[in-house]
Amino acid sequence: MPNLNRIISQALKLDCDLVPFEINRLLHDLFPDQHILVTDEYVFDLNAFIQDGRCAAWALTDMDPLLVATWKGRDKGTWLEPRQAFSEILWNGHLLNCLTVTHRYDCLSFLIAKSREVAEGFFQAVCLWQTDADGRVTVFDGRFRRDPALEEAIQTSRWQDLVLPIAQKDCLHSDVTKFFQHKDQYARFGMSWKRGILLHGPPGNGKTKAVRALLRDAGKPVLVVRSLREDEDSPMPPASQVFRRARRTAPAIVLFEDIDTLVSRTNLSSLLNELDGLAQNEGILTIATTNHLDRLDGALSNRPSRFDRVYEFGNPKLAERQRLLELKFSLLDEAMRPSNAAIESAAKSVKGFSGALLQDLVNSCAISWMNHQVLGLMDAVLGREVERAIGPKASRRRKTNP
Repeated sequence: MPNLNRIISQALKLDCDLVPFEINRLLHDLFPDQHILVTDEYVFDLNAFIQDGRCAAWALTDMDPLLVATWKGRDKGTWLEPRQAFSEILWNGHLLNCLTVTHRYDCLSFLIAKSREVAEGFFQAVCLWQTDADGRVTVFDGRFRRDPALEEAIQTSRWQDLVLPIAQKDCLHSDVTKFFQHKDQYARFGMSWKRGILLHGPPGNGKTKAVRALLRDAGKPVLVVRSLREDEDSPMPPASQVFRRARRTAPAIVLFEDIDTLVSRTNLSSLLNELDGLAQNEGILTIATTNHLDRLDGALSNRPSRFDRVYEFGNPKLAERQRLLELKFSLLDEAMRPSNAAIESAAKSVKGFSGALLQDLVNSCAISWMNHQVLGLMDAVLGREVERAIGPKASRRRKTNP
């Protein structure tokens, strides 16, 4: 067989739009009796399909693979993602070949099979598996990719661990879960089956924790948007890429964390077009968070058709501060837990603290206690750490809140 490295290198020197045509032509010359299916479909995630054991695959030596390494942490080691590779695949008793070629922002897959039915059957199997996988998390940062670490963080989040005003907590959870349960009612009353929810407030008050717990309880495919930066070589605006995929995987959730940092003058128009649903957004729930509602364009924050529910995550009031301290201290060793009276007193003293500052307070108490490790000492430690936290420098970091 001719050297695939040389063939691919020659093709990649051509104009971007001509690359798939040239590679397809060369492959037809190499495999005249085979059917070749070409795709740049984002949902065709062959690597994830293989990882899940849905087919067997092994790399062939006809070309040198380009494997991009990602460090997943001490426990999980390194993950190698093939960007250029030639593989043989065994699926349902059929042998196929797949050539993967990455060029600029496009990932092209060339499926080579003995018949059209086998090639299209395998393609559909991968796409159906990807779109039917409830709870699957896909990150978009210019291209689509899996994020198993984020999936794990979502699956370990629990709604009952979230401390919010009870009415707000119940209403927010209901808005998300009942949206997916009431498809028939939306149709019955002639309403579009789509919604938008915006969470805002100062940092450290549980927006991210709330979102992760909501995603877990919803159990739907999730698209997490981390970049909307447009590039002239991209086939379509990033917002269009995101919502095109969401429509194909619906019912689904599209998440824009810190949306004020993602949206700019150059991409606002395309995002508004997608949110308004010039194409049908049936079954899509859009969730956005921001620490700075004032920085968000009014076209996003003040239009109910885009975000029809807006929730404020302000600094916790007295009842929530006390519950937060009780919850966080309950996670420590029993000997390190202060009395209920000490927690109640501390909650009254730390008026205006965010949830993150309360966590810092508990951490400081734990570290200070470990230096002495005396049973019953935590009451005194907590009182001392509260005085330190509400000093002049700390108070400037906080906004007063009842």
